[in-house]
Amino acid sequence: MKKFIALVFALFFATAAVAESFVASEKITQQVLAGSLTQTVAAGDEIAPIRILYENIEETKHQSGNISELGLTEKWTGSVCEIFGKISRNVAAQTVDAYILVQDDEGKFTKTEITFEVEEQKFKFAWNEAGGEMNQSVKAGETMVPIVFDYEAISVWGVSGLPSGLKGDIDEDEHAIIIAGTVGETVVSGDYDYKVIVQDKNSKEHSLSGTISVEGLPNVASISIVENEKQKVVAGDSIKPIVFKFANVNVTENMDNFKFEQTLPGSLRISVEDDVLTINGIVAENAKDGTYSIKVIAKGEKNNDTAFASVEVAHKPVETSSSSVVASSSSEASSSSAVSSSSAESSSSEKTTNIVTAAMNDVKFGYANNALTIAMPTSSMVRVQVFDLTGHLVEFLVEPVMGSRSFNLAHLNRGNYLVRIESNSQMSVTRIAVK
Repeated sequence: MKKFIALVFALFFATAAVAESFVASEKITQQVLAGSLTQTVAAGDEIAPIRILYENIEETKHQSGNISELGLTEKWTGSVCEIFGKISRNVAAQTVDAYILVQDDEGKFTKTEITFEVEEQKFKFAWNEAGGEMNQSVKAGETMVPIVFDYEAISVWGVSGLPSGLKGDIDEDEHAIIIAGTVGETVVSGDYDYKVIVQDKNSKEHSLSGTISVEGLPNVASISIVENEKQKVVAGDSIKPIVFKFANVNVTENMDNFKFEQTLPGSLRISVEDDVLTINGIVAENAKDGTYSIKVIAKGEKNNDTAFASVEVAHKPVETSSSSVVASSSSEASSSSAVSSSSAESSSSEKTTNIVTAAMNDVKFGYANNALTIAMPTSSMVRVQVFDLTGHLVEFLVEPVMGSRSFNLAHLNRGNYLVRIESNSQMSVTRIAVK
């Protein structure tokens, strides 16, 4: 940057010194047809286009200073000079003098001086109307119209909630975040709410949201929860029936087209009747306080689909507001755990199976030497929240993670903390000690 600035001024003064030695023309006249010869503009932004009409000049004998160095374009049409474009994002906040030098038929000159007050890049995050609509309808297997979001002066970005086959990407040259792709053929019908999140240089979060409505192909398996997606229960009591609705799944005697995974201690029973799957059961009396997940995978001819439920277990009601903050952090962990199935029973009206405890979590993390390391199977935006044991939020981070990422927490006061890690529909909570 310093070399660039030094070069700009060196070129300017060198050429200006030569220009001052030229004899001023008394013939040449100029008229500003558009724009202004003095402008204030942020780096990365368009200037107000300038058009200058010259009379009595040699049309091929002209030169300029600092126009191209600023990233601007100079164009001549006969005796009309146009200057337009965006100030380069690499130009630091400063006052930059530019000029146009023209010559008459006697070899005398006229100099037009232009001044740009260049300001720092300003934060910008907005949908580009020239791209696709933020809310779109598309059929499975088809390519959507790309959705474009323009940005300036951001430090972090991420996109979540897209159906399979679509992804968010960034064009750093154009300063654009783009959602594009072909919807997977096995994506089931439904509305997929996505969110684009960025942070400005002050770490303030900004977001824009939209919906991709997908029309699925025939015979695509789907399953969704319709009752009691989240619930609270006292250890030793029965859960409320968790009801799922499915489609295009072949129900066999041993229910091998459904896979059940759970972390909830206790005895559960699965029943299927028509296109409805229901889970009932009792939570173990010795179950620890916390949030447990139940995951059901429906297997179809073309695809598998998944649905989650969560059960928050407690031995007594939460007594303080600070505890409830931590409890609510745990209560969303349904999608970060999983379930496994075993033996089957049958009757004339329904098929049943028992579930045994297993563990699953796509959000992997470890903690050592005051550093929290997070590993993701795919590139995802990750939120990290750190609470003290009174429930107060003491640290908040939102960053994209591709593979693994470490967060140093050594700056926190010594003591115990609860860490909540969230990515897409998955969440985990763990306890750490800062030393």
